[in-house]
Amino acid sequence: MKKLLFLFLTLFIFSGIYGQTSTITGEQQVCPNTAYTYTFKLAKPVVSNNLTVSVTAIGGKVTSNNQETANFNMTNGVQTVSFSVKWDDKGFKTGQKLMVSTSEGLADQDIYVASFVGTQASDYGYYGFRCAGLDATNKVIKIPYGSSGTLDLNVNTTETFYYKMTKAEFKTSTYVWKIGSAESEGVSWKTLQYGASDLDGTTISVYPVIKACNRTSNGSAATFKIERYVDAQLKLTSNKIACKNENITYALVGVPAGASIQWIGGTGMTISSGQGTTTAVFKSQGSGYANVTANVSYAGKSYTFKNSEVWVGLPVEQNIPILNLKTGQATELTVNFEGLDATTTYKWTRVSGDVYLSSNIGRSIWITPWDNNYIVLRVDVTNKCGTGSGLYQFKAGSGGLGGGGLSSLSLKSLEVDAGFTPQSVKVYNLSGVLVYSTSNADGFDLSTTTLSEGIYILEKSDGKTKVSEKVILKR
Repeated sequence: MKKLLFLFLTLFIFSGIYGQTSTITGEQQVCPNTAYTYTFKLAKPVVSNNLTVSVTAIGGKVTSNNQETANFNMTNGVQTVSFSVKWDDKGFKTGQKLMVSTSEGLADQDIYVASFVGTQASDYGYYGFRCAGLDATNKVIKIPYGSSGTLDLNVNTTETFYYKMTKAEFKTSTYVWKIGSAESEGVSWKTLQYGASDLDGTTISVYPVIKACNRTSNGSAATFKIERYVDAQLKLTSNKIACKNENITYALVGVPAGASIQWIGGTGMTISSGQGTTTAVFKSQGSGYANVTANVSYAGKSYTFKNSEVWVGLPVEQNIPILNLKTGQATELTVNFEGLDATTTYKWTRVSGDVYLSSNIGRSIWITPWDNNYIVLRVDVTNKCGTGSGLYQFKAGSGGLGGGGLSSLSLKSLEVDAGFTPQSVKVYNLSGVLVYSTSNADGFDLSTTTLSEGIYILEKSDGKTKVSEKVILKR
C-alpha cells in the first residue's frame, strides 16, 4: 500500500510554561497498530531546573516503554521533546486521546490526536469510515436471446462515510464484480457489456470496497439474476380477410435457431405445411376470426404466441341497433359488421314501410318515417368472399319511445330473403321462458297481447327459416 503521507497538524494549544503557549504536533489521522512521532514544544527553552513531561496515550502505547504513560526529562536550554505512540485498534466510539503535562502541572489538558479506522460497516461511530451497501432497483433482468449490448444495472450510488478522515490515503474506493463464479475488481459498477450468448441464467453481484491502512471495508452487495427469453412475434403475412379454403400464411419472427416449434390451428383451421418451422400455411373451413397458436420450446423454457387477425368468410353483423324513431323526424342508423376490407360495399334496400332514406350506400344512413307503420330495411355488405345481409324492422311513434304501442323493434338476420313471410310467432322473456305463441303471424302486433311492459324475444318462422327479434314493449 502507498506509504501514508503524514499530515502534521497542530493538535492542541495550551498555556504552558511561564504563561506562554506550548504546542504538540504530529499525525492526527492515524492507522491502528502503527507508531507515529509527536513533538511537544515549549514557548521557550527551559532556563532553570530540569522539567519532567508526562505523556499519556489513551487508546495507545508510548513506544519508549510500551505503556500508556511515559515520562520524559527536558534539561536546561531544551525547548522540545519528541516521542512515539502506537495506537491501539479500538472501536470508533472509544476515542483515542493524547495528553501532555509537566511536572509543574502547567499542561494538564487533554489533547485529541488520533482518529480510528474501522473494519466493518456496523462500526461507524465518532471517527473513521464506513462503506454502506448498494441497492439494486431491479432484481431480475430479462434479455432476449441473441441480443448483445450494454446492460444498465440501475444500482443506486453507494453511501460512504469518511468522518474526519480527509486524507486521500483513507479514500481508496473500488467495486468488486462477481459474474457467476468469476470475481474481478474494477471501478465501473453501473454498466456491463455482454455478447449474444452471454449471461443466460447468470447471477451478477457487485459490492463497494474501501481500503485504508492495509485493511478493507466491504459494503453489502447488489445482486441481479439475468434471464434470457425468446422475444418472438407471430405475424400474419397474408391478407386479413380470407375466404374458405384460401391459404393463410403466418411467420414466427425472432425465434432463435434450434428452437422447437409446434403450430396449432383453431376451430376449422387446418395446417397445410410448415409444421416445425418458422413459417406455416393454414386453410380454413370455418368462418369468423381464425385463431392460430405457435408453441415454442428453447433452452428448457416454453413460450406461447397467438394470432387472431384473420377474418374468414362473409361480413357478419356484430350488434343490433335499437332506434327511437319519431314520425317526420330524421334519425341516423349505423350498422357494424366484421369481415370488412378495402373493397367492402354497402347497399341499403327499403323492404316495406313509408320511409325516406338519405342514401343507399355506406354503413350509416338517415331514416325519416312518414307514418307509424312498420319499417323494414335490408343492408347488403359485400367483401371479396361474398355478401352478408342484415334485416332491420322498426316502428315509429308520434311521441317517440313511450308514445304508445310497440315503439322500437330490431331484427338481425343473415342472408334472409326479403320475401320472408312468417307463419308462426313465439314470444320469450329474457330468461328464455315461452310466454306467448300463435300460429297466425299475419299482422301480429305484440301490443295486442296481455303481456306487461318489458323486453321480449320474438321468434318468427315460415316453417323453414327462423328469425329472432328483440322487442321493447311500452304501454
